[in-house]
Amino acid sequence: KSEQDSAEGLDEITLENDYYRKYIIDNYFLTNYNKNPNLAQLSKKLNLSTVQTHRILKKTYGKSFCRIIASLRMEQAKRLLLQTDMAANEISEAIGDPAAHNFYAAFRANVGMTPMQYRKECMQIHNIENEN
Repeated sequence: KSEQDSAEGLDEITLENDYYRKYIIDNYFLTNYNKNPNLAQLSKKLNLSTVQTHRILKKTYGKSFCRIIASLRMEQAKRLLLQTDMAANEISEAIGDPAAHNFYAAFRANVGMTPMQYRKECMQIHNIENEN
């Protein structure tokens, strides 16, 4: 084998590992965002140090571990606000943020309105679209 063939083989192995790691990471976030996830648990699943895991997250997702969790929680909260009649404090618990006041503040900071304002505004938009 030439050096180039060997290098290409290494790239393929690394690429396969990256896909496998991304699968593990995605699965970890989707199954744990509403629990008490932490970087050390994910690192253990990946058999990497927390520093290596942090670097992979920043490179792959462009965000830190905490930002990824926060984003997933916000997206799930928005979905629950629109698809259920759950109260905001119930949604807060469902997404893994049992301190409702933290949830309200984070939601307002991310979305620019309270959870109930979001629900009301989106429902009004949905009703207008259905009328047309």
